[in-house]
Amino acid sequence: MTRAPEVLEEAGAEFARVFGRRPRGAFEAEHTADADTVLIAAGTTVSTLRHVVEGLQLMGNPRTLGATSLISLLYLLLQVVTVYALMKSYGLDLSFWVAAGVLAIIRVATVLPNAPGNVGLLNVACVAALRLFDVETNDAKTFSFILLGAQAFPLLLGGAIATALTGSNIGEIHARAKRGVHSNPPSPTL
Repeated sequence: MTRAPEVLEEAGAEFARVFGRRPRGAFEAEHTADADTVLIAAGTTVSTLRHVVEGLQLMGNPRTLGATSLISLLYLLLQVVTVYALMKSYGLDLSFWVAAGVLAIIRVATVLPNAPGNVGLLNVACVAALRLFDVETNDAKTFSFILLGAQAFPLLLGGAIATALTGSNIGEIHARAKRGVHSNPPSPTL
């Protein structure tokens, strides 16, 4: 380990010779002061891991963990209530627990990143979940679009209100985000 800086410098010089550019800093320690475990990452996973580590450190506090758990359960319950209310308003005679099951199937299906707003995958997952509970395919398809609208509309409305209140416009926000991505590349390691 005593030669690590020297070896890293040699490896950086070799990298520069082969690829025509110097790599960014080799190591960057964050949140390691009281760590029992250290994660080493590179590339785009660094920023994700940084957020995970910060979240885990916050949850390490029993008070914060309890509050976070209660808020998460309340949020989940409100989502189930929303799906259940939409089912009732659409005329589907299904129980609250079926609404919870449909939501769980949709959430599992849309865990991986996909199209913006989960368009398409959310619909397929919703139809598949409702078919498990003997809902006709056409009713399930229609309901999936109603659910997608009920989930997306409040977010779009809130975003529009926030944009209007800040006096920004979408082009300006997009340009600022683009500048931020290019000027602050993720650090190579955690």
